[in-house]
Amino acid sequence: MDYMRFPTWQTLRMDAVREFDSKKSHVRIDRAKPAALQRAEQLKNATNEDDERLAIRGPLKCLRFLPKLYRKRRPLRVDQ
Repeated sequence: MDYMRFPTWQTLRMDAVREFDSKKSHVRIDRAKPAALQRAEQLKNATNEDDERLAIRGPLKCLRFLPKLYRKRRPLRVDQ
């Protein structure tokens, strides 16, 4: 797996993003979102975790957006 600075929530988020089956994706998103939200909540009071606090913002937006994408049934494209 890729190197991750914050594997507690990054691994779950990457699993959700990499899943292209919409049914499985919802399960993965449902696992990743609470983990990221819980960690973000913990970081609110942390004084020495600025890097992680900044790093978690984008993934939280992504995890909020993905279910909307699947509801609209838009196909995802992978250009690789």
